[in-house]
Amino acid sequence: MGLNYSRNHFSKGAIGRNGTLLRLVFGPPAIVELDLETSTPVRDARGFCRKMPHGKPGELLFTLDANDIEKKFQGYLNNAKANDSKVIKNVFKKGDAYFRTGDMVRYNPDGLLYFVDRIGDTYRWKSENVSTNEVAECISAHPSVQEVNVYGVELPHHDGRAGCAALVLTEEPSLQVLSSLAECARKGLPRFAVPLFLRVTKSIEATGTNKQQKHVLRSQGVDPAKAGDDQLFWLKDGTYVRFGEKDWRELQGGRVKL
Repeated sequence: MGLNYSRNHFSKGAIGRNGTLLRLVFGPPAIVELDLETSTPVRDARGFCRKMPHGKPGELLFTLDANDIEKKFQGYLNNAKANDSKVIKNVFKKGDAYFRTGDMVRYNPDGLLYFVDRIGDTYRWKSENVSTNEVAECISAHPSVQEVNVYGVELPHHDGRAGCAALVLTEEPSLQVLSSLAECARKGLPRFAVPLFLRVTKSIEATGTNKQQKHVLRSQGVDPAKAGDDQLFWLKDGTYVRFGEKDWRELQGGRVKL
C-alpha cells in the first residue's frame, strides 16, 4: 500500500490526482457506474458505460490499446478466465478497451482521487450504497475497538443487505460499551449506513494476501447457530442488545421489519 505525504488538508485522504503524469502512464482513466448486484459496469440503451460525475463513486478503469492488450496488461499466468474478467471492451465506443481495477473510487472537483471500497464489499441497504471501508473507518475510531471488519448480510423478508460489523474489542461488550458504539456510528455515518448488527469475536481471519476475510462471515450472516462462540448484537431503541435464537426466528417468520 502506498502513502501520499501531504503538508496541508487539501489532499488529505486522497490516493492520487488526475494529472498529466497519471494520464501519460495509464492513459485517460474513467470512473463508471457499477451494478452492485452483478459487480459489473452498467450499460445504457446503446450498450455503452456511463461515467460518474464528481463526488459519485464508481469503478476505476484504465485505458488499454485494443489492438495490443498485453502492452499495458500482461495478465495472469495460465489463467485466461481471470484475464478476461479484467478487460472490458466497447466501454464508450465500439472497439475500445479498458482495464478493470476492481476498485470503487470517486473524484472531487479538484481532480483528487479517493478510494471508496473494493467491488464486492460495497452493499445496498434502503436503496443506498454503503461502503464497508467508510463504515469501518468510523467504527474503528471508537476507543474500545481493536479491529473491525464490515460486510453486508442477507436477511429473511428484507431487500438488499444489512450492515454487520465483526469486532475485536479491548474490553467486554458491556451495556456502556454497546451504547457508545451505537452513538459513535450514528454521529459518524448516515442513518442507512449504521450497522444493524455487531458480531463480537476474538479474532478476524485474513486471506493469504493479508486482507480481511469477508466471504465466510457473509455466508454465515446473523444466524446464531452459525456464529460459534461469537456474540451477536442488533440495534434496538438506539443501542445494541443481544441477538439470539428467538430474535432470529422472529426475523425468519417475517415478524420483524428493519
